[in-house]
Amino acid sequence: MVSGSGTPLIEGIQHLSRGTHEFEVRMDDAAYQNFNLDYFQFDRVRR
Repeated sequence: MVSGSGTPLIEGIQHLSRGTHEFEVRMDDAAYQNFNLDYFQFDRVRR
């Protein structure tokens, strides 16, 4: 799936290897942005 700006969207469960990871949120500069991102939850899942 691709966003309106052509950026691929990631959906579902992503399996990550052990270690440190970064999470980045990007917003379309042209989109109306009047919201707060207060909380993200990452849950450990079993394969």
